[in-house]
Amino acid sequence: MAMNKKEQAEMDRLRGELLVAKAFRFTEPVEPDLMPPESYKDEDAVRGWGFNSHDEGRVYKAMTTSQSNTQDWTREDRLSWRQGAIRLYSTKLLALRALRNALEGIYARKLAEVDRRIEYEMKETT
Repeated sequence: MAMNKKEQAEMDRLRGELLVAKAFRFTEPVEPDLMPPESYKDEDAVRGWGFNSHDEGRVYKAMTTSQSNTQDWTREDRLSWRQGAIRLYSTKLLALRALRNALEGIYARKLAEVDRRIEYEMKETT
């Protein structure tokens, strides 16, 4: 039996609520599995994936040598190297899982601070 518009809207709302409820969980940390090479030469660079939890959860391709790193190695004509070697993830999936774990910590701390402020205000008003 097909659902009417009202029933479909309710089903969509419930699906949305379920997705949000399922998001409140803690996952295991994911460590980078690619180490920088011993060489500092561009041609010996290790390619993988990285993430930035402070840049709207961006996951990006990255490359590292023993002395520097860069993002978006698909545009080798426009590489902008930064100082310092970094560890990378071998797949986008691992980088996304690591990003999720990092965001869990960030938002859990923010929620804990709001809870602390709520508790303080409750004590002040009683």
